[in-house]
Amino acid sequence: MHSIDDSLRRLGTDYVDLYQIHRFDHETPIEETIEALGRRGEDGQGVVHRSVVMYAWQFAKMLYTADEMGLTRFVSMQNHYNLIYREEERADAAAMPGRSIAVIPWSPLARGFVTGTAGARITGITVRRQDRHVWARSVLPACDFDVVDRITEVARNGAPPTRSGAAWMLQQPGVTAPISGPAHAAL
Repeated sequence: MHSIDDSLRRLGTDYVDLYQIHRFDHETPIEETIEALGRRGEDGQGVVHRSVVMYAWQFAKMLYTADEMGLTRFVSMQNHYNLIYREEERADAAAMPGRSIAVIPWSPLARGFVTGTAGARITGITVRRQDRHVWARSVLPACDFDVVDRITEVARNGAPPTRSGAAWMLQQPGVTAPISGPAHAAL
């Protein structure tokens, strides 16, 4: 509650359109989180919708709890999703059909890997990957490079890899606003 009060003060407003929790809080009961978020929508600060990064089962539990408590449900899911990392198709996406949940993927070009600029197939940990997040530190399987090879092949026919990767992302069900970074400059 203090965080949103501080944010509203810094923004110089008393209303927010979207209030996003960034990660699932394992230490706070789901009911407490849902109630706190719901209270913000009822106390004159506008309708507060929220978006999160969490496992599909956690997200489904949050939606169920909001319904049970009669409070506003999540309207979007910020998740890791791209041509290389497609786990969302098995996990999170399964929780979303018919729920009117917007998908806001981060790293839509797999931290630039989809652009084809990774060069030779990397089979170990590089200096750049030593201090990055878990996905970037992982050894990339050959099939990931196969995907990039196909994107690069398409690029030879006129569409840059960034455009091909972004076009694929934007055609996925529910995807509304991928979070882009510097690798998207060539779009």
